[in-house]
This record gives sequence, C-alpha cells and structure tokens, in this order.
Amino acid sequence: TLFRSVTETSRSPSIRCAPPASLAWISVCLAPWLPAWAAPGLPPSVVAGAQLTEVYASPRLLMGPTWDPKGGRLYFVAAGREGLGTQLLRLESPGVATVWLDQAEGATGTCVSSDGRLLVAQSAAHRVVSYAIGPKGPRRSRILLEEPTLKQPNDLVQAANGNIYFTDPDFGGGGAGGVFLLRPKGGITRLISDMPQPNGLALSPDGRTLYVSDSQEKLCRSFPILPNGVTAPGGRFFSPEPGSPGEPDGMGTDERGNLYLAGMGGVWVVTPAGEALGFIPVKEFCTSLTFGGPDGRDLYLACNGRLYTLRMTVRGGFANQGVR
Repeated sequence: TLFRSVTETSRSPSIRCAPPASLAWISVCLAPWLPAWAAPGLPPSVVAGAQLTEVYASPRLLMGPTWDPKGGRLYFVAAGREGLGTQLLRLESPGVATVWLDQAEGATGTCVSSDGRLLVAQSAAHRVVSYAIGPKGPRRSRILLEEPTLKQPNDLVQAANGNIYFTDPDFGGGGAGGVFLLRPKGGITRLISDMPQPNGLALSPDGRTLYVSDSQEKLCRSFPILPNGVTAPGGRFFSPEPGSPGEPDGMGTDERGNLYLAGMGGVWVVTPAGEALGFIPVKEFCTSLTFGGPDGRDLYLACNGRLYTLRMTVRGGFANQGVR
C-alpha cells in the first residue's frame, strides 16, 4: 500500500462549495421525485434554525465518515472512479481535504477504536485493518482479519470490550450476506446469516443492542447482544414509510440512544423503541454519518458528491469512537 499526502480541494467550478443549504429548500427539491411520499418533520435533536452546511464537495461518492476526537479531524472515504482508486481523506478546513491513505483497497466503513486507532473495512481486499493515526498518513498498520471467502466487508463498529462487528453484504451476487463478530485476540464468528444485504450497523450506547440495516429488505433489525458478545435472535426494528426513496445505508446513535439511519431520502431518526422522531432531508443520496466537532454536536453526513454538517442539540453515542 502506498501512502501519500496531497491536497484535494473543492475549488474547481464543478465541485465548488455552495452556501448553506436550507432544509426547507431541500424538501422542495425532493418533492418532484417523491410524489407519493410526504416526509415527516425534523427531529427535535436538530438545533432550531440549523441548516445543512456543505463543507466539502467531490465528483465521487463519499462515505464512511469518522471523527477523531484526539486529533480533532474528520476522516472519510472517497470511492474509486476511473483512473483513481478509493482513498481515505481527512478534512482540513471547509472545502479542503488531504489524501490520508491512497489506494485504500475498497475502503467503505471506518471507526475510531477504543485505543485511538482507525479501523477500516476494505471490501476489495476482503479484510479489516487497524491504522495508527499519523499526522500525514497511517502508521503501524495491522491486518486484523484477511479472509478471501468474505464477499465485501462493508461497515464496522467496535464495542467497549474490543469486539468488532462488521457486515459482509452480497451486493448483486444473489446469495446471503452476513454479520460477523471479530474478537480482539482473533477468531471470527458468523452471527447473522438471514439478511441478504446487511449494510450499515451501529451499537446502542450501552452496548447491549446491535442494529443492522438491510439494503434489499429496506429495513433495520435489532439484535440483543449477550454477555459473551454473540447476538441473540433479533427482529424488525424500523421500516421507513412506504414510498420513501432509496435504501438504508450507514447508521449511528446519539447519547440518548436514538438511532440515525441514512439512505432513504436523507436521515431517519428513531427512538430506542423503534418510533420515528423525525427526518432530515438531503437532496443527494446520503450514505453514512457520524457525530463529531469540538463538542460532539456536529452531525456529519457523507453523500454522493457532498459532505455536510448539521448542528445538533445532542452528542454522539460513543465518546471513544469519535462520538459516533
């Protein structure tokens, strides 16, 4: 793997940062392609009068955002395109990002571990990797799992005891995907095998519940986590209203245990009981999200070609994982 740090900016006319986006205006933009669906109102966790603010633009699909609380920076993935592979970027200032990891081997999901390293699911390499966060790029990389039989590791999260949970969907293959447990000392256990396209996942703040979204079934399931780290049988947790666009993708939680589910026209916010609190509309497809910022109350939304922030009244659910 080659590491280099070059500056990628959004200053060219085609990807210039726009003024803050009004949520009301975004709702109007969504209206023409949502004829049979009425979006609910904003959740109460959004600061009154807050607007989506674009902080980065790119011609690529952006995903996998993670806030590093120690360094005070946001890391996110820019998907590969013709002539340019997938890269891990670091947001330096509004409109400017550096390439922190070049040739990221199909990186998708990321999170900051309990010991301050960056964990990355690499779909093309069929592995889970841990990187020490250096000022100009990764240091002391560790391959935690490399398994060619995996389809495409997609998203991951780490529990307080060091257990890593990750999804392995079968996008377009027609087979069953899986959700796996990777223990700190090695050893992998397949936990869930009846979800065709498990995509995003999140842990409840108390570490007792695993949430998994499925792109094919267009819903989110929840699974109790037993003391030994494995999951008990779960069930349907939340299904968006019929007619909502797109499919579920990445997820996160806030400090109150509410679930933030990206993908279907924006971000759904759901209580721990599975009841919708509200909806944050986004005009681009929103792939994933994370909480961050100096006080943990900035919600970052990674989308198709855009990275936004939105000011919140709450922090994320995991302080040691970038308040993700």
